[in-house]
Amino acid sequence: MFNKTKMKTENKVIKYKRPIGSKSGLVEFSLIFLLIVYLTVTMIIYMTKEKITFYEVVYGTNATSTNKAYNALILRNETFVSVTDSGYINFYIAEGDRVACETTVYSLDETGSLSDLLMSSANDASLDDISVSSVHSNIIAYLNSYDDMDFSDLYVFKSTLSTLLNKSINTANLELINEMIESGSVSCMLYPSGSTGIVAFYKDGYEDLTYENVTASDFSKSGYKKTVLTSDTYVESGDIIYKIVADSSWQLILNLSESEYNSLQEKTYVDIEFADKSLETRATIETYEGTDGGYYACLTVDEYLTQYISDRFVNVRIENDEEAGYKIPKTSVVTKQYYKIPKSFLGRGGDSLNYGFFLQVIDETTGEMSIEFISPKIYSMENDLINDNTYDSDYVYVSTDYFEDGDIIMMNDSSAFYTISEKSDMLGVYVVNSGYCVFTLIERIDETDDYYIVSDSTYKGLSIYDHIILNGNLVSENQIVLTSKS
Repeated sequence: MFNKTKMKTENKVIKYKRPIGSKSGLVEFSLIFLLIVYLTVTMIIYMTKEKITFYEVVYGTNATSTNKAYNALILRNETFVSVTDSGYINFYIAEGDRVACETTVYSLDETGSLSDLLMSSANDASLDDISVSSVHSNIIAYLNSYDDMDFSDLYVFKSTLSTLLNKSINTANLELINEMIESGSVSCMLYPSGSTGIVAFYKDGYEDLTYENVTASDFSKSGYKKTVLTSDTYVESGDIIYKIVADSSWQLILNLSESEYNSLQEKTYVDIEFADKSLETRATIETYEGTDGGYYACLTVDEYLTQYISDRFVNVRIENDEEAGYKIPKTSVVTKQYYKIPKSFLGRGGDSLNYGFFLQVIDETTGEMSIEFISPKIYSMENDLINDNTYDSDYVYVSTDYFEDGDIIMMNDSSAFYTISEKSDMLGVYVVNSGYCVFTLIERIDETDDYYIVSDSTYKGLSIYDHIILNGNLVSENQIVLTSKS
């Protein structure tokens, strides 16, 4: 007989009801989503972060900045001369002529009869060799500077040539005119120059401009207007008829970039070439910052004033000496502060023959004083290796990692002492030959737009093929870096 109670118990199955909407799937989804977000953000940061790259030091020159051409603005000591009477004016000198105080410059007649007489005699007139040469030079200068987009130059050239031809004709007839004035057959007056100088027959609004007030907009030719003053025209009393340049020296103003300004700042003179005529001369140079914050150079020239008396702008080329050394990207260069210590406190001590300093140390507990020899990395120790005026040859430069303000060093075998405090900004780059950043001093000798040319003989300085950080501001000294070549 079966045990029914036992059988009922054994056959009783209790079913487990699975809860609706398990939370485990939601957790898994959240983790995956967060992981995707993390990877995305990490990748964006990696792709947008500036990479640390290195540059391999090579030998180079400043050739790209040597003999650069500039559009120079011409300034002179120009004085306007005004007519004191009214009438028809005729000139007896040409632009660029040098006149003395008694030289006849122009005549005035009230009726214009003298002008008619001079015009009628023009058919029989001939030009002398000097006049022919002047006409030829003006034509060549116009052709060399011809611009299809600037038609105003054509009218200026026409007026200049007309004035030159009229002057030649009038000068040839000057003796005849004097005879006619004496005989009373013509009523006119001859006017001499009131001062000595070189004559110019135009005005352009730059006459009162000084180099200190020049701005970048003054170099624009688009708004430049030149009014030529011509013969055979009626003038009123007080009208400007010509201008005279008394000084033989004149100025060329150059608009510089910051790097050009820095490279020319220490120069007192430069050799220049006028590109259009292949004329060469030496000019004194003064660099300065303008009232508009721009960088400028003022070149003072004592030659060729008459050749450019008709011009306000001219292309000049500065013939720089080519400098050679290590070629360093400007982005690699950083500035660090170093202690400036008199070279006389250098000494040798300790367990080696290295140079260093004898530091005075005070025990905080006992108050006893002792001397500790410190042998840091020292810059600019050799007199003959200091080429940059930034660095004084009577001093050496030591990283601030070795000392603190107020530390006292002693002179070897002497009671003299020096309190460390004075600092100097030093230029250098981070060398990464060993996988970590080592600050290394550089001495600039020249520059181009993107590179410095630095000395190849700086004490404990760079060597060719050194690897330096391309962007020095991304790292710090002793930082371990993994770099890629630029």
